Amino acid sequence: MSTAHEMTTHGSGPFAVERRLLSVGEVAARLEHRLYASGETCQDVDEGCAYAVCHGLAGVVVLPGFVATAGARLAGTSVGLVTIPGWRSGGAVESLCTSALLAEAGSLADQGATDLGMLADADRLVADGGQRLVHDVSALVEAMQSRNVRVRVILDTDGLTPHAAATSCELLGSTGAWLVQGGSWRGARTGLSRIQLMRADCPMRWD
Repeated sequence: MSTAHEMTTHGSGPFAVERRLLSVGEVAARLEHRLYASGETCQDVDEGCAYAVCHGLAGVVVLPGFVATAGARLAGTSVGLVTIPGWRSGGAVESLCTSALLAEAGSLADQGATDLGMLADADRLVADGGQRLVHDVSALVEAMQSRNVRVRVILDTDGLTPHAAATSCELLGSTGAWLVQGGSWRGARTGLSRIQLMRADCPMRWD
């Protein structure tokens, strides 16, 4: 990849964006290393963290049970540590009451987590119009501000129509989360066309 900063414009209307060529290092600084495969060990996580540091990646994503291991390995580096309160081995995310959510989030932050996720799937978005989810994300954002820990929402687009995904972004963007991330480990990747719709309806700043 080139290190040039040549700007080009692609698309039109609400999806018109300026793009520039990125260096390999700039691309790496936007990538996260997923370390939650079935059978992952502490040694695997430690080696994965070392890889992320060596290549200047933005962060690593681990299950809560490995946060202490990753936190110790990443301390003092620029690599972030991402996890999800309630995320359990096997991929399931336990639905926690607000107090339990905040308690687990505080413990994860103490162990070195720098970025906490909240899963938004069709079930949680349909139940009471997503209001409990919005409340919990907002509460988590507020609780983590003093710890300098960011909060993101992982929007599982499986089972959501493009319109529902876009509407969910508008709803979740009001919580103060720094990112609404399309797709999850549980289903297919979110395509570019749906990401564009989500981006257009997400009331947040884009860098």
